[in-house]
Amino acid sequence: LNNNTQIDMLKLFQKIIFGLMVASSFSIFANIEIAQSQQIDSLKKLITISEPNTDKVDLLNTLAVHQIVSSKYDSAKVTIEKSILLSKQLMYRIGEANAYSQLAKISARNGDRLRAMNLINNSIKIHQEVNNILGEANSLCQKALNLSHLQKKEESIQCLNNALSIYKSLDNQNGIAN
Repeated sequence: LNNNTQIDMLKLFQKIIFGLMVASSFSIFANIEIAQSQQIDSLKKLITISEPNTDKVDLLNTLAVHQIVSSKYDSAKVTIEKSILLSKQLMYRIGEANAYSQLAKISARNGDRLRAMNLINNSIKIHQEVNNILGEANSLCQKALNLSHLQKKEESIQCLNNALSIYKSLDNQNGIAN
């Protein structure tokens, strides 16, 4: 084979590999979307049959996470509002704090970082009041991310250091790795 033929074959091979990679990527994303939809549907069914208790609040918050991941922000917002309302009725402060944290994610993704900061601060305050230090650490990480987007690097680093201290005190390897 001459040099031009080898180059042409190599280019064709690259195009085939690229096409396969793109096709497999679409397949992976389609499967993830299907799985996410199935999880959302299952959670909705569980919520429908659940009694109004703390487990239902946790299910609502979990549903909101899946809705956010699926970019269903309006649905997630409605779900979170239900969670906050039920949390307040049950005086389930951790559920309320977690709902504020999820609502902050939506605000941040919609570009309203200042509102997100207020919601995260509410979450942190509640976690501190009920001595839920893991929840506090998780919210501190979320706050650090928002501070970073607001160009407040020193405050962001301080939040991350505070969260890291909490994770270390809990020997939480997942939190430390994040």
